[in-house]
Amino acid sequence: MFAAVRNILTPPVFPEDYETTLKARLLNRIIIVLWLGGAIALGAMALRQNANLLALLIIAFFLAATIGFSLMRRGRVQLAGNLIAVTLWALVAGASILWRELSPASTIGFATATVTIALLTNRRWSLVMLLLSILICGIIDAADQYNWWSPLIQTSRGFIYLNIAINLSVIALIMIEAQNGFAAVIAQAQQSVERIQNEITGRKRVEEALRQSQVLYRTLMENTTEAISMLDRDGRYVLMNEAAAKQIGGKPEDFIGRTIADIFPGAVAQAHTRTLQAIFDTGQGTTADVYAPLPGGIRWFQSSAQPILDDNGTVKAVVNLAIDITERKRAEDAIREQEERLRQSVRVSNIGIFDHNLVADAIYSSPEERKIYDLEPDEPATFEKYLSRIHPDDRDRLIAAVQGTRDPEGDGNFEEEYRVIHRNGAVHWLTTRSQTLFEGEGADRHAVRTVGAVLDITERKRAEEALRQSEASLQEAQRIARLGSFAFDPDTQTLNCSEQAYVILGMEPGKPVTATSCKEKLGRDICAEIMEGIGQLTQPGELYEIEHDLLIAPHETQTLHFYARAMPDSNHIFAIVQDISENKLTQEILQMLNQELEYA
Repeated sequence: MFAAVRNILTPPVFPEDYETTLKARLLNRIIIVLWLGGAIALGAMALRQNANLLALLIIAFFLAATIGFSLMRRGRVQLAGNLIAVTLWALVAGASILWRELSPASTIGFATATVTIALLTNRRWSLVMLLLSILICGIIDAADQYNWWSPLIQTSRGFIYLNIAINLSVIALIMIEAQNGFAAVIAQAQQSVERIQNEITGRKRVEEALRQSQVLYRTLMENTTEAISMLDRDGRYVLMNEAAAKQIGGKPEDFIGRTIADIFPGAVAQAHTRTLQAIFDTGQGTTADVYAPLPGGIRWFQSSAQPILDDNGTVKAVVNLAIDITERKRAEDAIREQEERLRQSVRVSNIGIFDHNLVADAIYSSPEERKIYDLEPDEPATFEKYLSRIHPDDRDRLIAAVQGTRDPEGDGNFEEEYRVIHRNGAVHWLTTRSQTLFEGEGADRHAVRTVGAVLDITERKRAEEALRQSEASLQEAQRIARLGSFAFDPDTQTLNCSEQAYVILGMEPGKPVTATSCKEKLGRDICAEIMEGIGQLTQPGELYEIEHDLLIAPHETQTLHFYARAMPDSNHIFAIVQDISENKLTQEILQMLNQELEYA
C-alpha cells in the first residue's frame, strides 16, 4: 500500500516490456485494493461502525493513484496530479472520521487497526493470505525501486500472476464470508427493524394512552363539580378548573398567576398559607373543613390538599380538591342546635332517653334515665338491671308488654305506667313510651332496635291521688248536702254535671245533658226562666239565684235552689243546684209548731 504511494512520488526506471508488466501490476493492485476495501468494509460492519465511507474512499484513492501512475507514464502529469490531489483530500477527510472512532496513535496504529479488522472479519487464514500478498507486492516493488527488474523480470511476472491467483482466491473466500456476514447483517437489520417497529408500536400505544389520559384529565377538570386547583411554594395558583373559579367568582384565567393573598382577605389567606407551607415543609397532605368568604357569602369546604413530588421526592406543587359542604354544615349546625335544645329540654323535664340495640344487646341510657332508675353513672345498663328495679306487682305485666312489642306481627308500640323501687326503698311511678323497629319481611321480619323515653310521674300520681280523694270527699259532701254542680256552655247549650247533680235532676248519670233534655225534665217554664236569668249574667263574678218547686209525684214536691255565676276568662256559667225539700219541710214543721205554741 505504502509502496504504491512511493511509486507515485518517485519516477521509476522503465524496462523494455514495461507496458505488459504495467498492466499485470495494475490488475494486481486493483485486486489488492478491492481486497483491502472489502476487508475494511466487512470489519466496519462487524464492529457496527460507520467506516463504509472510508473504505470506499481508500479503494477510490488506490484506483486513482494507479490510474494517475499510468497517466504520468504517458506524460499527462497535470491531470494525474489533479486526480491524485482530489482523491487524497477525500481520503484524508474520510480518515478523520474513522480516526475518531478507532483513535489510532500513529499511522502504524492505523495499519494495525486495519489488519485487526481484517482478522476479525475473515479469520486467521485470511490474515496469512493478506501478509503473503503484501510480501509478494513488496518484493515486486523492491525490484522495481532498486533496479532489480532485469534479473527478476520473469520471476516478478510469475509472482504477479501468483499474487493475482492468491488474491482471487482470497476474494472468493471474502465473498463467501461477505455473504455470511451480509446474511448476519441482514438478520440483525431485520431484528433491528422488528425492534424498532415494536418500539414504534409501543410508543404509539403510550402516545394513545397519554392522549386518552389527557382527554380524561380535561374532561374531569372541565366537568367535575368539585373545585380543583394547584399552587406553588409561593402560594400562587398555577392551575384552576372552572368549578373552582366559579366559586370564587370568575374564570380560571382571572386567578391563575395570582396568590392566595391576592384573592382572599388577610386572616383567611394567612390560615391557608400556613397550611400550604406546612405541606411543602413536611411533604404530608391534609384534609380539613375550611371556610372562605366568597361573593355569595361564607361557604364551607371539605379541603383535601396533597403534595406533588418530583423525581427526587421534593414537593414541587400542592393540588387541592375542595367540595362545597355548606348545606351539610348548615344541616349539621341545625341538628346540633336541635340536639342541644332536646338535651336541655330533657334535662329540665327530667325525661330519660334509652336506645336498645337488640342485635348486639347493647343499651344506651342517658344520665337522666339512670337517675330515674337509680343507677350509678358508670353502672352497666342491662335489661336485667332495669327489671330488678321494677315493683314486683308490675314486673310480670311489664315483661309481657315488652315481649309483645318485639312480636314481628305487632306494631312495636309500647306505652306503660309502672312502679320502680329505689335502693332507699322509695317507690316511684314511671311512664315509658317506646317504639321497636323491625327489619325483613314475612318470616324474616325481626326486631332489631328499641328507642324510647321514660318520665318520672310520681308527683303527678300523688296529685292525681289527692285529686281523687278530694273529688271523693266532695262527692260525699255533695251527697250529704244534697248539692250538685254543673257548668253550662252557651255555645253548645250543654251542661257538664257532677254525679250528685244527675241524682238531684233525676237524669241518667253520664248521659249528656242538653237544654232540650233539661226542659223535658224540669218543664219549659222553669227552664225558660233559668235560661233567661243566666243570660243576664254579663259580668264575671255576677251571681244569679232562683228557687223552684217541682211536682215529682202526686202530692209530692221537690224544692230546688239554683245559684249561677259567670266564670272569669270564659263564657261558661258555673252553677250549683241544691235539693232543699227536706230543709223546707223542716222549716214548715217548725213554723207550724211555733204557731201552735203561740195559740196555746
